[in-house]
Amino acid sequence: MTKTMEAWDDSYLIGIDDLDAEHRHFVALLDDIFRQASTGAPMTALAEPLADFIHQFSRHAAKEAALLHRLAQPAGIAHRGNHIAGHARFLDAAHALREHCAAGSATPAEIDRLGVLLTLFELIEADYEMVGHLKREGLLGP
Repeated sequence: MTKTMEAWDDSYLIGIDDLDAEHRHFVALLDDIFRQASTGAPMTALAEPLADFIHQFSRHAAKEAALLHRLAQPAGIAHRGNHIAGHARFLDAAHALREHCAAGSATPAEIDRLGVLLTLFELIEADYEMVGHLKREGLLGP
């Protein structure tokens, strides 16, 4: 199978070192799970690594939510709601994938789709917007 899972790209950096390190780690975790699935590992064996990924991402989402709750301007507050709802949708998709893996019915393409959600939503769209709001409100340096 041809590899399609997104690899880390430094263009994903948002300038908050601990969040950037976590983002890099999440991309590597999903890439490893995708690689295992693509090389014939039993899907049931991937349920536990996905459960660990979900646990770590949940902690990450809580860390971002704490930053988002510092936003006080209307645009920032609106972004906070959208961002937190996006985390919930992402975690729902990750839980569904873990269940498919546990049942042995997942495919590498499903793992790839979760990776696309991670990179497009979490790393590019939502977090870049979050950083912009934090900067506009003077909560992050320039």
